[in-house]
This record gives sequence, C-alpha cells and structure tokens, in this order.
Amino acid sequence: MKKTTRIWCFSITLIALLTACSTTTQLKATNENQVSNTSTSKKNGDDVLENSFKKSPGLTDLGSTNKSKDQKENDNSDQAYRSDAQAKTKDIAQKQIRNFRISGKIAVQTKQQSGSANVTWTEHGNQYSIAMMGPAGVGALNLYGRPGKVILQTSNGKTYVDKSPEHLLAKGWGYNVPVSHLKYWVRGLPSPDMSMSTKYDKKGQLRTLIQQGWVIQYLGYIHRGKLNLPTKIFIHSPNLQVKIVVYQWQV
Repeated sequence: MKKTTRIWCFSITLIALLTACSTTTQLKATNENQVSNTSTSKKNGDDVLENSFKKSPGLTDLGSTNKSKDQKENDNSDQAYRSDAQAKTKDIAQKQIRNFRISGKIAVQTKQQSGSANVTWTEHGNQYSIAMMGPAGVGALNLYGRPGKVILQTSNGKTYVDKSPEHLLAKGWGYNVPVSHLKYWVRGLPSPDMSMSTKYDKKGQLRTLIQQGWVIQYLGYIHRGKLNLPTKIFIHSPNLQVKIVVYQWQV
C-alpha cells in the first residue's frame, strides 16, 4: 500500500513538472514572437519614416540641385513674370507722383575735378526749383525751371536765363549734370521718349537703368505704401559720375 502511494505521488509530481515546462516553453515562444514582431514593426516604421523624408517634396526641393531644364526655365519664366508685373504696378504708382520734395546731398566727379553740395529739389507739376549749397554755405545757387525757360541765381547776385537747365548748371556749378532726366531718375523711373535698358529685382524694384550712355544704379529704397522711393542713386557716364543720397522724401 505504501509502495503504491509513493508511485502515485511521483506520477503526479512528474506530470506537474512536465506541464510547467510546456507552459514555460510556450510563454518563451510567445515572447520571442512578440519581440520578433516588435522588431519587425520598428524596422518597418523606421523604413516608412526614412522613406517619408526621402519622398518629402519640401526636403527634396531644398536638397536637390539637379532640377530639369524645363523646371528651371519655368521657374525663371515665373520669376520674370512676377518681377515684370510688380515693376509695371510700381511704375504706375511712381508716375502718379506729380509733386515731391527731396532733401539730400549730391557729389560729382570728372577726370579733372570733383565737388559736392547739399541739395533740395522741389517739383510741382511742370515747375521745379533746385537749391544747392556747397560746404560751409559756399557757392550757393538756385535753379528755377518750367517748360521753355530756366533761371539760375547765384550767391553773388547774378541771374542767368536759358532754355536748358544743363547749360545753366554747368555755367553756375561747372558740371554738366543731366537735370532734365533727373526729375524721372530720382523717382526710380526711366526718362520718357528715350531708348532704355532696365533690370528689376525680385520685388519689382528698378536696380539698373541705361539711357543715352548714362548708367543709373539704384542702391537703396524706402517704402511708402505702393511707392518705392530711391534713397541712394549712382549715375555715371564715360565723363561724369554723380552720386545722390536722399535724406528726406516728401510726396
């Protein structure tokens, strides 16, 4: 009886051990499958994320330098169209400036000499006045003009009359500055009825203008609504260089 009992207890213990081992093996296999699935999922997720970066239009555009010829031509065409449209809009606004007043400084240089003066230019319709004063108030002169008649008054009380402001300014100051065109150039506009070559930036602002041998470069602007008002202008020809800095605009 005792022997039978011992065999029975041993059998129960063995069955319990086998059951436990089987359960452990199943759990281990399950865990390994879960780990394997997790690793596969993570790898797949990493691949998707990596591919999403590679296929991202923004990142591709930023990193790519190998655009097709057609793409480049389309980009340049769109940019040229936008600049041209902006330039036309701004030109219309600039042309509406009939009356203005600028205060600043003008400097000129030829192969033989150079000079500078403070300048105040007032334009009212077809009439204008240009007041110039050299360093320490020396060599002041005033130029008044309207179509067909220009008057020059010097600091020594002399008065000269002519049809050409260029002739009078050359007589009073010694430099042949293109006054008749400056009324347009200082506003960032080409002088009318003259052939021209222009270059605008991406904002539609005039940067370079070439007319009758004069090269006008616009190096600075201030913005007033739709108006781009030049503040730094460099004008040069083979015989003369002119630099204008505008301190104040009134329109």
